Amino acid sequence: FVLGGGSDTLPGTGELHALDLELLTWRELRSPPGWSYLGHTCVLTPANKLVVFGGCWWGDEFKVTDELREYSIDLDDWQTPTACGSKPCARYRHSMVALPSSDERICVMYGGYVSTWRDGCVRSDGCWSYNLHDMLTLDTQTYLWTKLELNGPEPLPRGAHSCCVLGSFRLLFFGGGILYFDGIDHKEEDCDQLFSVDTRTWTVQCFEAKPSQTGDAPAARGSHSSAVVAFAGTLGILMLGGRDYNRDGTIERDIHRGRSDSWLLACDVGLLDAAPIMGEDRDAAAPAGS
Repeated sequence: FVLGGGSDTLPGTGELHALDLELLTWRELRSPPGWSYLGHTCVLTPANKLVVFGGCWWGDEFKVTDELREYSIDLDDWQTPTACGSKPCARYRHSMVALPSSDERICVMYGGYVSTWRDGCVRSDGCWSYNLHDMLTLDTQTYLWTKLELNGPEPLPRGAHSCCVLGSFRLLFFGGGILYFDGIDHKEEDCDQLFSVDTRTWTVQCFEAKPSQTGDAPAARGSHSSAVVAFAGTLGILMLGGRDYNRDGTIERDIHRGRSDSWLLACDVGLLDAAPIMGEDRDAAAPAGS
């Protein structure tokens, strides 16, 4: 399923499409009424529903939403459920994944961008961030939000990062965009921080992944995609593309250039408790283009 999105000329769309992975055919489904965003999350639940949260729209004015929508695949019907608990603030380019240990009923949301630095958080260096580093769970049966208290080191606030589920209990995060205000200027950069969260104890662990045999490692980036794949008898994270932030750029298209490289992060066979053990450049197999 592909929902919404935007581009340099499209501030946001509400189109919903489904791709048949056997026939490789697309079909368009019913769009959510009154909804047209990019930078949102969309998660499939065991009830055969899509749960959608957040997003932004940059038309006549820049808008960030905290809307929660639910799509029934069986009924081809959209609903706006009423959530309760510790509701998160409006955001975009956050991450949300379903936990296998909860039979994928519980979703975990992390980080994202907010519309102004006043809605963000104070970094450890005293700067105000346009990003968040909060983590919440959403019960997709009761729509109860719960804010979590993480143990261990505090990750950098970020958005446009990737999050993958390893096994039943471990979340692995990489990269992301960082936008902050130091009291004088607004500054933006990408990061290459790799960290995990053990959802049994909600403990953060930061990693220094080993480079590939050639000594290379993926550069800092955001807006990339990542997926769990089988690799050499264990599991790995396949990462593709992303944003190459160019501080010397003068126009939007030049500042936020696209990347075409891909990387494979192999994980130890004891993946629930082990750190990633190597990174491999897969540039030779990467698709052309940005």
